[in-house]
Order: sequence, then structure tokens, then C-alpha cells
Amino acid sequence: MPNSSHMIGGIPPMGGGDIIADLDNEFKTNSKEQWSNTIISAMAKIQKLYAVESGLDEPLPVDFLSDEEKIKFFWSGFVNSNKTKGWLDLIIKTIFHWEFFFILIVSTFFKIYAIKDMENSINILLFFAGYATVLFYTIYLLSHNKYYLKGCLTSRMMFLLMSGRLVYLVVSSSVISIIILWLIDFFKTNPQELVDWLVAIEKISSIFSISFDIEEVFYYMSNTVFPIISQSTQQMIVVFGVFGITPFIIAFIIKRKRDKRIQKQRQEYERG
Repeated sequence: MPNSSHMIGGIPPMGGGDIIADLDNEFKTNSKEQWSNTIISAMAKIQKLYAVESGLDEPLPVDFLSDEEKIKFFWSGFVNSNKTKGWLDLIIKTIFHWEFFFILIVSTFFKIYAIKDMENSINILLFFAGYATVLFYTIYLLSHNKYYLKGCLTSRMMFLLMSGRLVYLVVSSSVISIIILWLIDFFKTNPQELVDWLVAIEKISSIFSISFDIEEVFYYMSNTVFPIISQSTQQMIVVFGVFGITPFIIAFIIKRKRDKRIQKQRQEYERG
């Protein structure tokens, strides 16, 4: 348990309350039932801890938070959910997350139908629209990098949160891409399987008075759609990796510049 003798700005907490104990209770609330948070909820806890850290005469002890609580920040970055229950739910909310398929559909659609007739600026806009949710959390983490740069325990919490996000983006996009590329290769090496699927789809669609030429769709899928999906999945891995590592790179650059500036000021002060 943390030492409650810490004082903010050298002044005891008002009203007889113990702010360190309150903060301790905040981090331990629902510790057994809830093993992860959304990224925004995890950031709220980091902000509260940073507010306390910045006002203390002495830094909080390293063991203020247990290893279990620290791991929760990693899982929060990985899962980005406070309602994950069990491994099946974890897989559905990460590897088979809807945003992966949305990105592939949007990317594939515009590469097939739109890119040839559109300006580069519009293509860039459509690219970022497809990756909107991923880009949002990257910008969100970047906008809160002061907790990583200036904090003590909060720096560790931010590192775990960003690490979880990076692992999620790389692992999940890689797994789903491998599955999709395997399916494409399977249908290429077993064309009759693709024909059988198209026949089954045509029979179902005929119920709704929708019909199509199976041979024409087969060649279109093989020669146009599959190559573009392959390209899109490979692009997704690269983009997700870039979006995941960017907060680390920018935070590292800013921290280096900040440390050099502080060192220069210290040297100037010592020289008088």
C-alpha cells in the first residue's frame, strides 16, 4: 500500500481526505471483474495519476501499482474494450474486428472502381477515411504524449498502453491478412472450389431474383478482385505498423530534444 504521507505541493489534502488512498482505490476498482479498459478510459486513469504525480514533493513509489494493474494497461491498448470476457470474445474483438473487413472492403472497392478516374488528393482522402478509426487512436495517443515524456509512473503506463496498441495493430492485421491470402491462394490452386461457391451464391441470389454469369464473375474475381485484395492486405499490415509505431517515434524524438534542452540549461546554470 502506498505511503499516505505524500503531500501535494507540501500541503496536506484538504478536508481530511487522503488523495493517495483515493487514487489507490480508483486503480483497484473492479480489479477482479474488469481486466481491461477502453483506451480512453485507461487514459483517464493516467491523467488522474499524472495530476497527483506533478504535485507531490516526492515521486510515488515504483510499486504503487501492482504488476497485475500494469498489465491491464497493456491489455487496454490491445483490446480497447472494458467488456471483454474470455478468449473467444478476445479473438472476435481483436483479430476478427469489423474495422479490418471495413478497411479491406473500402480499399478494394475504390481501387477497382474509383482510383482511375479520381485525382490524387481524393485518393488520399479516401485512404484516410478507410483507416479513420485506426488514425483516430494514433492521433489520440500522440496528443497525450506529455504523460510519457514528463511523468514517472504515468510514463510506464503510457508505454504499456502504446505497446498494447502496437501489438494489436501488427498481430491482428498480420493474422487476418495471412488468413485472407491463404484463402486467395486456395481458390487459385483449386478453381473448382471457387466455382462451387459461386454456384451456391447464384442459387441463393436467384431467390431474390438476382442472377449473374458465373463464368464472367469467376474470371473477374481471379484476374481483378483477388490481386487487389492481396495488395490491400499487404498495405494494411504496413499502414497498421506505421500507425502503431508512430507514437513511439514521435515521443522518442520529443524526449531527446527535451533532455538536450534541459541538459543545456543545466550546463549554462552551472557556468553561471
